[in-house]
Amino acid sequence: MPGRATLIAELCTLVDAATAGAVGPGGRVALLNFPNHTNVGDAALWLGLVASLGRVGADIVHECEWANYDPGALAQALRPDDTILITGGGNFGDQYPAQQTREAVVVDFPDHRIVQTAQGVWFEDPARLESFAEKARRHGGFELHVRDLASHELVAEQFADVLLTPDTAFGLGPIDRRGPIRVPVRWLARTDRERLHPPPAGLPDDWEVFDWLALPDPASRQASESRSPRFDPGRRGPVYRDLAEARVAHGIELLAGGRVAVGDRLHGHILCVLAGVPHVALSSRTGKTRSFMSTWTSGLGVALASDNAEAMTFAASLLTDVTRD
Repeated sequence: MPGRATLIAELCTLVDAATAGAVGPGGRVALLNFPNHTNVGDAALWLGLVASLGRVGADIVHECEWANYDPGALAQALRPDDTILITGGGNFGDQYPAQQTREAVVVDFPDHRIVQTAQGVWFEDPARLESFAEKARRHGGFELHVRDLASHELVAEQFADVLLTPDTAFGLGPIDRRGPIRVPVRWLARTDRERLHPPPAGLPDDWEVFDWLALPDPASRQASESRSPRFDPGRRGPVYRDLAEARVAHGIELLAGGRVAVGDRLHGHILCVLAGVPHVALSSRTGKTRSFMSTWTSGLGVALASDNAEAMTFAASLLTDVTRD
């Protein structure tokens, strides 16, 4: 059973292998769908992918968000052999209808290789999955990376080219645990449509509950500037990195501010692993945390609670163990 450092190194190596396979050594890529919002997990997976692209020597020639995707600008930046990468995450499904960039790209760029980097896949309507899969088959150069076995099983028959690979946040490698420990437990509780459990209640007074989506953006000024119509597209790369780094640092400080963390977000689990924060995981509505853990991180022995009461019991026990140590 590998320890945390060994597992992180192994998963980081797998992320780099997937990146190298997608773009080739020194390849030129366009990187689409920068997550310009306060979901720390999306910022982490984007940063991990950028770090991995750097290690394989890729040249990023164009970057954009889903909201400012411009096929004309992308076409101008691309050469015939360049690869289009679409940032991964958990939006491959029908929960987030605004995330239609990948469908537009598949139609707009029939002659370029397109790689959707590591995604969790979850559709309530199978017909919508089949609709996109048909577009991908007609394209002929679309490659789909998925980050857990359940997603792989769901899409393996519909897509010609599917690769199982870890979430690209593991491309960050180990992260220093930042900030002082302020409370016994920090509880990351979803407030969005993927929430499965009600807000935790009946917790000890010194346990803190938060959701990073509900907190102020630590990089609000830069984010506002990047959305301006006058924003120079040539500056996007450095600004996007600054935004993502600020959000990830904030997220780690939030999680590490508890002696123990609890969370129902997948990247709460992943960032706790990367930063060495003792934690308890909770499932979400799509089951992606459970599936990801069983695929990649089960050997670490992190408890996965089925509800708030069980999470509270696990956290109290873990807190006793950590305090004793």
